[in-house]
Amino acid sequence: MKRREFIALMTAAPFSVAAQQPRRDRRVGVLMGYDESDAEAQARVAAFKQQLGELGWREGANLKVEARWIAGSTERMDAAAAELARWNPDLILSATTGVLRALLRHTRTIPIVFLSVSDPVGSGFVASLASPGGNATGFTNLERSLGGKWVEILKEIVPSLKRAAALYNPPTSADRGGYYGLPFEAAAASLGIEPVARPAHDTAEIDRIVASLAGEPPSGLVVMPDVFTVVNRERIIVAAGTHRVPAIYPYKYFVADGGLAAYGIDLFDQYRRAAIYADRIFRGEAPAALPVQGPAKFDLAINLKTAKGLGLTIPPTFLARADEVIE
Repeated sequence: MKRREFIALMTAAPFSVAAQQPRRDRRVGVLMGYDESDAEAQARVAAFKQQLGELGWREGANLKVEARWIAGSTERMDAAAAELARWNPDLILSATTGVLRALLRHTRTIPIVFLSVSDPVGSGFVASLASPGGNATGFTNLERSLGGKWVEILKEIVPSLKRAAALYNPPTSADRGGYYGLPFEAAAASLGIEPVARPAHDTAEIDRIVASLAGEPPSGLVVMPDVFTVVNRERIIVAAGTHRVPAIYPYKYFVADGGLAAYGIDLFDQYRRAAIYADRIFRGEAPAALPVQGPAKFDLAINLKTAKGLGLTIPPTFLARADEVIE
């Protein structure tokens, strides 16, 4: 090798290596709307950390993570958001619409990567999906049209269905229930099903709502995606089983917990993608310029044990389409 080439190589090498290394330690705040004891939610946060590790950011080495879990409490939400904002991390990972709203009340400068937010534009969190324009970007939860898809699937499972109730909690639902509620009502009407809205503000209302659907006419339950229904999913699933009400849920882990059927996004995929956004922000990109992304993977799941308990026979065509069948 010529001397000039050798000097050029040695001069360039350190800069090349340095460019591939994380520049300094980073601090990440995590604010989850779920209960800390929720193994499913903990596993998703673990997937986020694992993906960060694969990108060069590892806890105990160059990454510190502080997590807060509020178990769906709107009272704790604001206090936890204020606490994380005071900590002034390099980035905050947030999940659910209410949590993001609380964070944005306390910081407009700390980068935020959000998840499980249905309507970030309509909620005023970002200027547009393509150009968020502020300190927050991330991943939308579910498409509005799924409000209709859920009732269509429920009708396929229960052909005799005459009435369908949408269960949601107004303070924690997108557009106070209207985001998914309008397509739900339109789809139900087109199928000859009476659509009814059933807002639940506390756990006691869950039992009353589900009990009101028992008996005639044949009725079903569509559980809308919000932190209230997620945190209280066990109560909803038990009530549906007790009163023999067929129900469809927004995430497949409801089915793993005993729910009848679910159609929704692959949340683990979104948490891994959120880590990629975090890495890009750590390396200098601005949230304002990172487009909000929609779901990439959807799962259809059915619990045959629950179906048998409800006296339902699942059509073979449905089983053939399902991504997960629990025996």
